[in-house]
Amino acid sequence: MKTYRVLLTLLIGLAVQILQLSGAEPPTPTTLAALLASPEFFSGKTVIVHARLGGVCGGDGCLILKDKLDVVEGVPEPGLVLPRLRAGQSVSVTGSVQVRHVGQGESVVSLAVSKVKSL
Repeated sequence: MKTYRVLLTLLIGLAVQILQLSGAEPPTPTTLAALLASPEFFSGKTVIVHARLGGVCGGDGCLILKDKLDVVEGVPEPGLVLPRLRAGQSVSVTGSVQVRHVGQGESVVSLAVSKVKSL
């Protein structure tokens, strides 16, 4: 048992070093409410969001992510194969936060989705 713990600790340490050397930051867990409250803070960062699926768009396969009254569109990256999804289902979505300014003090927040997992 102790050997497994030592091995696991070494593997985790190695994974952290690889991430640091590659310059990649691990995804930041957050909520839709936090994304919408501070879009500039999250802009360009990779995040993990747990939400309820409001629906899937027909043509481009965009995801409507909901959490209470907060709604964010998730746009799958090219080549991403989505699992079988249905409205109302809880999902974990990993993606890069995109912020587009549309007016004075107004912006649209979306996710460039790289991974979707059913919960």
